[in-house]
This record gives sequence, C-alpha cells and structure tokens, in this order.
Amino acid sequence: MRGALLVALVVAGGCRARFVDEGAARAASVGLGDLTGADLGAATAAGSGTFIGRAGHLGSGSVALLDYPAQDLIELRFGADFFCSDVPGPVVVLTARDDLGTSLDALAGDLEIATLKSTSGAQSYFLRGSDVVASRDNVFVFCKPYGLEVAKAALSSP
Repeated sequence: MRGALLVALVVAGGCRARFVDEGAARAASVGLGDLTGADLGAATAAGSGTFIGRAGHLGSGSVALLDYPAQDLIELRFGADFFCSDVPGPVVVLTARDDLGTSLDALAGDLEIATLKSTSGAQSYFLRGSDVVASRDNVFVFCKPYGLEVAKAALSSP
C-alpha cells in the first residue's frame, strides 16, 4: 500500500499540468448584456463602418456606434446584413489597433466586449461610458481560441 502511495506522489509531483482560469477571461468582458428594446432615450450616431473578411474568412455588413448620453451608454449595433464565417470562440473586440495579430492585448487598448451572439443578422452590444470608445475606431470579430481575425470594420465619424 505504501508503495502505491509513493508511486502516486511521484507521478503527481512530476506532472506539469497547467490549468487556465477561464473565469478571469470572462470577467474581462465589458459588455452589459442585452438592453435591446429598453427605453434608453435619444441616441446620437458616433460612428459607422462595414465589415470585411480577414485571414481568408468571410465578413460583410454594417455596424453602427450609438451614444446614449443620458444613460452614459454606448451601443455597438450590427446591421441585419451582418455576416461572418463561423469559427469557435468568436468575440467582439473594440480597439484602436488596425491589426490584432494572434492575441488580444489590453495594454494596447483592446476591449473584449462579449462573445459574438450570432454569425449573421442584427445584434447589439452595450457598454457603459462613452469614454471607453473615445480612441477605439476598429471593431473586430476575433477567434479567441486560435488567435485569428475573422472580420473587421473601421469606424468613421458620422
């Protein structure tokens, strides 16, 4: 019995298993949940763009950035014409960077908003505070598990 316990301890001690706390990654998401249909007051257009595919993926459709100053909310609204390739683990990212490369970088200003709700159709993502988007003018759909840019929309002022 002691021999089996000793072998188990040696094997466990030599194991280099590493575990990733995915809870921390989810906590980094800044989206507020779906407020579609809520009375948020008047919105001001803060920017718009059109998605294009990246890295061999498909991407198309419109996106608009709406400011609700009375509520201190920002809405990132994908149009009914939105479409992108289906990939595992897609997230919506707002950033000032023109290219994300293979990973998100919070220090560079990458803001992971939420998991993509659908690869097609109208959908909205809400953020608290207009200062969050002040210098971020690119929206990406990013495949987080494989570090791939799926689609990108450059936002221009209205």
